[in-house]
Amino acid sequence: MVFRDSFYHADPHPGNPMLLPDQVVGVADCGMVEQLDDPLREGIEDLLLAIVRRDVGDVTDAIWRLCTPPSTVGRSQLHSDVAEFLDAYADATVGGLELGAMAGDLTEVIHRNRLLLPPGASLLLRMLWELEATAKLLNPSFQLLDLVEPYAKKAGRQRYAPIRISGRLSRGMREWERLLRSLPADLDEMVQAMRAGTFSVHLDHRRLDPVANRLVLGLLTSSLLLGSSLLWSLHAEPLVRGVSLFGAIGYALALVMGARLLLRIGRSEQPRRNR
Repeated sequence: MVFRDSFYHADPHPGNPMLLPDQVVGVADCGMVEQLDDPLREGIEDLLLAIVRRDVGDVTDAIWRLCTPPSTVGRSQLHSDVAEFLDAYADATVGGLELGAMAGDLTEVIHRNRLLLPPGASLLLRMLWELEATAKLLNPSFQLLDLVEPYAKKAGRQRYAPIRISGRLSRGMREWERLLRSLPADLDEMVQAMRAGTFSVHLDHRRLDPVANRLVLGLLTSSLLLGSSLLWSLHAEPLVRGVSLFGAIGYALALVMGARLLLRIGRSEQPRRNR
């Protein structure tokens, strides 16, 4: 159903499947079903085939393309976690791999790296785990991967069939046609906004507030230190025991502000050293 129809029953617990006459399997309670679009189905196919090959780089690439990574996460940690994940199944033959258990472990790797699975992919991984558990109640030696692997390979080959390639080319041409059709109007609107003086560019500055605050604090500290030095050296009144009162107060404030600045810098660098 997943690889042939791109539409499947997503809740195959033991109460839903039933055996009909002529060895036909039926399912009840179709309140939880899922439709896979082409990009998601192809991403799932790539991931399953990479797991079968146990190629760390291919599995990492497939997860990265399938998920939505946050801007602060790199691929190096994911690559390391995927290698550890595949090492746990290194001694098992292809027929001995439990796809459901692997789907659960893979989901844990994805969550640990703070990656966001598409809703359809998350539901599919859960379905595979539940399906294998249900099937093992009927046949303890059942291996879901033995059933899935031929379908995944066939689907991978069909991806390069002429009709599929033609469909992708047609979609691409339609997208380019829409872009070219709307481009003159968009450029005209931009030029009109520039002439009217209403054209603006919005920039998203990420994590710059702490840096700007430290920069301002550093400038104020240096300015206060310089001004206090001038007051001290010129013996600016009022004087206390021959020392400029405002110069001494300025020195004290500069010392406190400088200490706070160094403390903040030290705290911000501590997590990096820990990593």
